[in-house]
Amino acid sequence: SILAARFLGPANWGIVAAVTSFIPILVALTDLGIGSALFQYAADKWKTSDDHQAVKAFRTALSLRLMSLLLLSLLIAFFARSLSNLIFKVDGLYLMVWATFGLISVSLFDFLILSFQSRAEWKTAAVLTGLVNSLRVVFLILFYFLGGITVSSVLFVYIISGLVLFLFPFWGLGIMPGMPSGWRKLISEFARFSLWLTVNKIAGTIASRVDVIILLQIGGAYTAGI
Repeated sequence: SILAARFLGPANWGIVAAVTSFIPILVALTDLGIGSALFQYAADKWKTSDDHQAVKAFRTALSLRLMSLLLLSLLIAFFARSLSNLIFKVDGLYLMVWATFGLISVSLFDFLILSFQSRAEWKTAAVLTGLVNSLRVVFLILFYFLGGITVSSVLFVYIISGLVLFLFPFWGLGIMPGMPSGWRKLISEFARFSLWLTVNKIAGTIASRVDVIILLQIGGAYTAGI
């Protein structure tokens, strides 16, 4: 963040800050408490005789996350121009396109981290979290030497880093999305546990992230970037 802000200057950084603050709000909307429910349901079942139950929970939770991502992405695409004007005060669509890709990347990476945590693989989760930030710094430096830093290149770096680090460990888990037998019961159990968590997470994320968007709307990109 510090490197990107210095490279871009206040006005451009204000735009990036608004987009990267909007993305976690979108992620909270797609979470639906699924990650926390997976942790609650599967944490004590991995590597036991009930391992198959944990796998079923993982597949169901991942499928729900993918479906919620698809639904919200389609809604954003449908209302993209209006949302862009409302949130970013920009008439074009490109910032909302970046926000949508950011939603997909950050949401999947967030699910990956929760998955490792549910397996009590805390070190792996911590290493991946550190790597995503390190990878962003490396990409920013590469862009700087290859042609300069722009709003689009910074947003690309923000998005691609999480996506890359999702794909490689995810394939290593060897568990694909799907709706296994008993998925209706699983969803019902997830819902009972996660409904209040969902509301709380959405409210907390909005409260912690909306200030930059408000600054952008009131004072413009330069004010938001200072």
